[in-house]
Amino acid sequence: MNGLGDLENRFDTLTKALFPELVSGEELSLGFMGEASTFMRFNGAKVRQIGEVDLAYAVLRLFRDGRSLEVSFNLSGEAGADRDLAARVLSRAREELGLLPPDPYRLPPKAAGKSREIHPGSLPASSQVVAEVLGPAKGLDFVGLYSQGSLARGSASSAGARHWFGTENFCADWSLWIPNGRAIKACHAGQAWDGAVHTRRIEEARARLEALGRPEKLLSPGDYRAYICPEALAEILPFFSWRGLSEQSLQEGQSAWLALREGRKT
Repeated sequence: MNGLGDLENRFDTLTKALFPELVSGEELSLGFMGEASTFMRFNGAKVRQIGEVDLAYAVLRLFRDGRSLEVSFNLSGEAGADRDLAARVLSRAREELGLLPPDPYRLPPKAAGKSREIHPGSLPASSQVVAEVLGPAKGLDFVGLYSQGSLARGSASSAGARHWFGTENFCADWSLWIPNGRAIKACHAGQAWDGAVHTRRIEEARARLEALGRPEKLLSPGDYRAYICPEALAEILPFFSWRGLSEQSLQEGQSAWLALREGRKT
């Protein structure tokens, strides 16, 4: 799979293809977003879906004669094809820009600063991901998602600015389930994968499953002290925030409060 170096090369290909083609009176800003990652979905400690994501796209904003136009386009990763595409996008932007009214709120690029920040990670090889993630959970109903790879953002302008940021990281979001329908959830992420830490987290969760398997105790109404682990709290908070109480969530039927809103529950 391609990594941070390849993503930066794609960005440089665009800057070299676009900025020399500008004519007098034109200004241009360029944004770049790229990802090269591996992902895996699993349950029952078995792979249900695995794949790779390799994508990049650019956002071009052209300024001329008091007007501005923004165009976004996907990149193939093949330098020649991307140079040709960038030239066609710039030509089309010029044509469409002349049809637009003046934009009094345009902000042509003026800053000329430069920066480059790279945060390489220490991640397992794609061929080892399954063994690293699922191996310690053998025999458990281990359910979740794992992803790892490279993420990059770039920006440049005809004023001379160039900024680049790239990082490599992983995210493991999983739960351990037992037959009574209860589960223990965990999520951890970082730049350096450590199989020993992952194994320890699974073993800690396995030890807590015994408590979840005990018979229920029904509590009468009253005040009780309760402990909610951080992972569970992260799931609860959206229930009482925008994802639960916003008008958009209610209108789209995504809110858990919808039955209350519609009068089906009180």
